[in-house]
Amino acid sequence: MSYGILINTAESKVQIIELPTEVNLDWGDIASLIDADYIELAHPLQGVELWVDEEGLINGSVDNIGVFRIQDADGEILGQTMYAGNGLMLRPLWGENGVDSVGFDKETAEKMVDSLTIRMGSPYEISITNF
Repeated sequence: MSYGILINTAESKVQIIELPTEVNLDWGDIASLIDADYIELAHPLQGVELWVDEEGLINGSVDNIGVFRIQDADGEILGQTMYAGNGLMLRPLWGENGVDSVGFDKETAEKMVDSLTIRMGSPYEISITNF
């Protein structure tokens, strides 16, 4: 089984989810999981992909969907300062045909959730949520 880390800003929670496939997730799979029409890729950590709503900051719904940022155990912000909408953390897998987006094993996903702080809320006041 393969797992992703879903950052759900609407519900202010981070959860480990079972992915629909063990092989490469396509854009449609990822967009459906984060409830977005257009997605973009960020790399907050080496070996980690963060898929987010590409229109999150420009579609006028940021106040409804919320924002988040990722911090390590020392409080350092990872990646860009703020991401809007939901996010999905996966890992890149290099192969003959380029890079695939795949999930983590359950133990790795649990360790990542335990070691990161995800701050979620409105863009004006981000509340702290520790996992």
